[in-house]
Amino acid sequence: MSVSEEEKLEYLKALEAKLELQQGLPHLYGWKWYPWAREFLESKNRYCFLVASNQCSKSSTLIRKMIHWATEKSLWPELWPTTPNQFWYFYPTQTVATSEVDEKWVKEFLPRGKFKDDPKYGWELEKRQKMAYALRFKSGVTIYFKSYEQSVTNLQTSSVHFVGLDEEMPEEFYSEINMRISSASIQGHLAMVFTATLGQVFWRDTMEVRGMGENLPNAAKWNVTLYDCLFYEDGTPSNWTKKIISDIKASCKSEAEIQKRVYGRFVVDEDLMYPEFNRVRHLVKDHKLPKDWLIYGGVDIGSGGLKGHPAGIVFVGVKPIFKGGRVFLGWRG
Repeated sequence: MSVSEEEKLEYLKALEAKLELQQGLPHLYGWKWYPWAREFLESKNRYCFLVASNQCSKSSTLIRKMIHWATEKSLWPELWPTTPNQFWYFYPTQTVATSEVDEKWVKEFLPRGKFKDDPKYGWELEKRQKMAYALRFKSGVTIYFKSYEQSVTNLQTSSVHFVGLDEEMPEEFYSEINMRISSASIQGHLAMVFTATLGQVFWRDTMEVRGMGENLPNAAKWNVTLYDCLFYEDGTPSNWTKKIISDIKASCKSEAEIQKRVYGRFVVDEDLMYPEFNRVRHLVKDHKLPKDWLIYGGVDIGSGGLKGHPAGIVFVGVKPIFKGGRVFLGWRG
């Protein structure tokens, strides 16, 4: 059956339109989706947590979701009771934030070409003192870039419709950030993607525990391994292969490192001054010390000088029978 010139022309126009979308809106069409990444993008759960192996596109997936929600107004009535205007995106440091914005957001995912100034997708990047500060979209949403190195008290007073967290957030940030999205008029969303390099108990009990003892049981949760990245959602193979993954496993220095870097699991701390320390066994939730416990304080005044070790103070509650105790307060200069 022959194909007419008109059909050929229509086919070419469709290819050109597809290419234009791939090049102009890369956050939606420029990159293929893994099945788990598509689920993460489309989840409307107010709390989404994804713990994963290294280099599996977890950060890219959150960036793409953030841009999508900032520009797709048709989603807004279902996501929030009020029109969104402020998003936050956290990185470990402001320097990392600037590097990621320049190299990943701008070069790989933000709308470009004719879409750069489009009323729906258009955006401008604002920097302050050469550091990434905000992305201002023509939709009316501004994404502010923040870091875990800033003081928690500096996060007070704002109301935020969507908070994105890249890498494992120090757990002391959670309560304050949660309050930023929790007003009745906001009912905001929070999403974190990370590899469990800090191994904090709060996040372990969020991601590893199910049922009794589980933190944030109503959140949507994913555990992604490198083996979950072998194929895209359309069935085509990715650049990951079992051979490459095997080589990575062979290059890791321990089984714990494999579990963390390849399988995205929480593992026992390594390279410790006291090898017996285990976060699961030795860190517990806050509780009041019994009244009959003894309290001891220890002080190391430090050795002074630019190269000397810093001072430290620690307080320990000890059982009266001297068979156990708890470090409940400490400081290191």
